[in-house]
Amino acid sequence: LQDLEAQAQAYKENNHVIYREDFFDDATWAAILRETKRLWKSPELEANCNLDGVNRLGGYVLDHMGVESSLYHLLYGNEPFRRWVSAVNG
Repeated sequence: LQDLEAQAQAYKENNHVIYREDFFDDATWAAILRETKRLWKSPELEANCNLDGVNRLGGYVLDHMGVESSLYHLLYGNEPFRRWVSAVNG
């Protein structure tokens, strides 16, 4: 959460896109990877292989299932990440 004004400016100048390398700490990133691997094997994910038709595939976490995914908590419940998004996105 440093130099947020410069990051916000870069975000605006780059058509609302910004890249931050190694944003999450090692423990959070490892937990995100574990949860994404778990989701691929669970009924909580609706696969979608048509994101660009070439190299990317993904899916939708089905939040209507009444299961609170730890992926939700790792991203949207991550207070430093939320503060960063709010500061950079304005």
